[in-house]
Amino acid sequence: MKKLVKGQVIQCTRDLCTVQIFETKKLILAKSTGNLKYQKVSIIIGDIVEVIWQEDNNVNVISKRFKRKNKLERPKIANVEASFIVTSVKEPKLDFIFLIKVIIWIQIQTDIKPILIFTKTDLIQDKDKEILKQIQLYTKNYQTILINYFQQTKINKLQQLIQKTSVFLGRSGVGKSTLLNLLNPKLNLKTKAVSFKSKLGTHQTSLSQYLYINNQLVADTPGFNKITLSGISKLELLNNFPFFSNQKKEKCHFQPCFHDHEPKCAIKKQWINEINKKPFLDLWQKLIKEVEE
Repeated sequence: MKKLVKGQVIQCTRDLCTVQIFETKKLILAKSTGNLKYQKVSIIIGDIVEVIWQEDNNVNVISKRFKRKNKLERPKIANVEASFIVTSVKEPKLDFIFLIKVIIWIQIQTDIKPILIFTKTDLIQDKDKEILKQIQLYTKNYQTILINYFQQTKINKLQQLIQKTSVFLGRSGVGKSTLLNLLNPKLNLKTKAVSFKSKLGTHQTSLSQYLYINNQLVADTPGFNKITLSGISKLELLNNFPFFSNQKKEKCHFQPCFHDHEPKCAIKKQWINEINKKPFLDLWQKLIKEVEE
């Protein structure tokens, strides 16, 4: 017996996808039709699809993909409602340039303001206090959580924030899988320590997949260590750079002002005189050059 059912793709390996049927919450396997391939309609996790479900047969077919709300290119995932960027303060070392690039990409591709999770805070020593000062600058514009794996209260706080279909993403080795295991111990996701020699993480999550946490779908995604701003316009960069959102940009003489070589730039004048903002001005100018190249 055949019937049409609607569901969401929660895992994909090549042409075979796992789809959760909305009506029954049942998981079924389904393949894309040749017609979808001919139309070059790709299927990725998060996609809402129509499936020709054959109850007496294991071969189910995805016949339609509904319009996406949004789509992340890296990792490839559709219809994201909330995003969590996971980054470690140490092992691997906190990379603020990488973090800002990921924030910019997420905001442009999904129009969602991400929540920032800083892991491994138990490794911070007195000599690392400067890291906490830099993190503090993010708290003015973004909801942030500092995670110590030995403090259950922070894990509980994070769990309460998972109220929508979400994605966890970040560099390799920052502790995404460890964090997800703490949020739902039944997951038993594979984890591995950071390489002592390179101080970089290794890929333990090999593919993106949706998991259940707090009765919500949460995507665990492979870590990545490189990201570029290719394809982003200067205006998109300007509108999504984290530290301009609360600045009085209208005071600049030229509109829009890219706070680079323009004369009478109020932001540049202000930031040059602020010790804690000067590094971000230097970073902004590096990003502008990357976009222009």
